[in-house]
Formats: sequence, structure tokens, C-alpha cells
Amino acid sequence: MYRTNWGIGHGLKDILEAHKGPFTGQGHKGLYEILTTSWHAQLSLNLAMLGSLTIVVAHHMYSMPPYPYLATDYGTQLSLFTHHMWIGGFLIVGAAAHAAIFMVRDYDPTTRYNDLLDRVLRHRDAIISHLNWACIFLGFHSFGLYIHNDTMSALGRPQDMFSDTAIQLQPVFAQWIQNTHALAPGATAPGATASTSLTWGGGDLVAVGGKVALLPIPLGTADFLVHHIHAFTIHVTSDVWGSVSDQGVVTHITGGNFAQSSITINGWLRDFLWAQASQDPLHVRPIAHAIWDPHFGQPAVEAFTRGGALGPNQFRDWAQYERSFRCTYSSGGTIGAWT
Repeated sequence: MYRTNWGIGHGLKDILEAHKGPFTGQGHKGLYEILTTSWHAQLSLNLAMLGSLTIVVAHHMYSMPPYPYLATDYGTQLSLFTHHMWIGGFLIVGAAAHAAIFMVRDYDPTTRYNDLLDRVLRHRDAIISHLNWACIFLGFHSFGLYIHNDTMSALGRPQDMFSDTAIQLQPVFAQWIQNTHALAPGATAPGATASTSLTWGGGDLVAVGGKVALLPIPLGTADFLVHHIHAFTIHVTSDVWGSVSDQGVVTHITGGNFAQSSITINGWLRDFLWAQASQDPLHVRPIAHAIWDPHFGQPAVEAFTRGGALGPNQFRDWAQYERSFRCTYSSGGTIGAWT
């Protein structure tokens, strides 16, 4: 495929510049020069590939164990998976970091006009907003199915729930991929009767010394629902790029200055980590607290534990509690046990 010293084959530059479609402008023209003149672009690409490969290794080490008895040493298996997933994650974060440095230091939009990267950058708002609404649509509908299941479960109607044993919502495309991998050896190499891995399905479990080593991991209704809930969570939560209003006011995930937010544990907990990266409309506490407190905060708990519903007194207590919470939080203090 690649050109040798004797002129046989193709050059990488020729391959890249030949990749043009009816909707991609100049295609990959100029990409070769980017990779040969920017160390950050080159490093970013290599980190992304190595990180992806490391995550692939993490999954293959349990689904296709390379050593005898490794599959039955559960502690080792779990440690190997965690180890390689962490490393792969860090490498991919490094890839994004160096890609960002490339975009700031080495990228010249005047010489990269109308190639594929330029077109993606110019359409980024449309691309991101499309991904956003699609994930909102799928996530909210999946969440609605969960609400349905909760209701049916509470009413004692398991036959009306979405599950593998009632109303099925099978991930048919993912199952097709699994079945293809499970059945392929029989069609391509009749002498190889087993699939590449039992995790694809198509076989009984393998036990070694009375311990389960391998067994099929079928995908079902639960996987279908969780997949779309997770896609919704990761694609609509954070304003990671930041936004600029008509008045020029910049809002960002930190709710303030990164240099101030990132130097304390409390700052990380408040501004970056998990669901707490989003804030309530008053910007005084994480959204997780805004959801939790009315149900399980001190006034609510006191009312419920006394056997009564929330009344005027509890709402008065709640308002006082909220004011003290806001004052403590906005002044940079930490919140301890409810007092």
C-alpha cells in the first residue's frame, strides 16, 4: 500500500489527497503537511490511536484470555481491566490536549481553507446541536420507558414492563454484530468450530476447576435502555466549550475562573466532577443538591420522620436553611452535616 524506495505502491500524501467526496470540499488535502510540520498534531494522533488500542486490549484480556487460568483469577482480571482502561483514558485525554495545542499554536485557517477539517470546524455548531437534540430525544424517551417500568412494577404488573421476559426492546443491530462474530468461523474456516470468543455468544460456559472462565454475554433490553440513557447523560450535561451572550458575557462549566476552581478539592467537587459540574439557576449549589435537598434535606426529613407532610412551617424552615446554605456556599465555605 505504501510507496517503497523503488516507487512501488502509493505515498501517504497521495492517499490522503485522493480522499475527496461530493460534500467534503478539498477533502484531506494538506493533512500530510500538518502531520509533518506540527509535533502536537502528530503526537495527538498517536496518543489517540494508542489510547484506543489500550482500551481494546482491556476488553480483550477478559473476553479472550491470553494465558491459562487467567480467566479464573478474578482479582487479576479485574485489576488488568481497570489498569488498561485508566491508561487508555489518560492517553486519549492527552490526545485531546495536544490537539488543542495544535489548534492554537500550529493551525492556520488561511492555508487550510475548505478542507475536511476546516468544514467540520465551520459547521461545529450544527454538528454539536444535532448530536445534542438527538441524544435528548433518545435519552428522554428511554427515561420515559424507565418511568413506565417503575410504574408497572409498583402496580404489580411485570408482564407490562419493558424487559427480556415481557415487552422486548432488543438491540437488534448490536446483536447482529455479536452473532456475526460468533458464527463467522463456521463459514470462513469450517475446521474452526468455535467463535473468536464465547463472549460473543453461541456456546456454553467454560469452567476451569469449578470456576467460571468464560460464558456468553448476550445483549438485551436493559443494555438498549442503559445505552441511550448514558448517551443522553454525557452529551447534554456540560457546557464544556463555554458560551458568549449578546452582551459578551462568557458562561462556562466552572461558573467562574478555572485557576481559582481547580486548586482545591472543594473547587473540583463544586465545579468539575460528575453531576455537580452543573449548577442550579441561582448558581449557588450543584444541580445534584437542587434535586436532593427538597426531598431529603433537613426540613423535608424532619417533616417525613414525624409522619407529616410538608406544611407552612417546614417551608419556612426550608427557606431559612436555603439562605444559610447559599451564604456559606457563595463565600467559598464547605458544607458539612445538616445542622
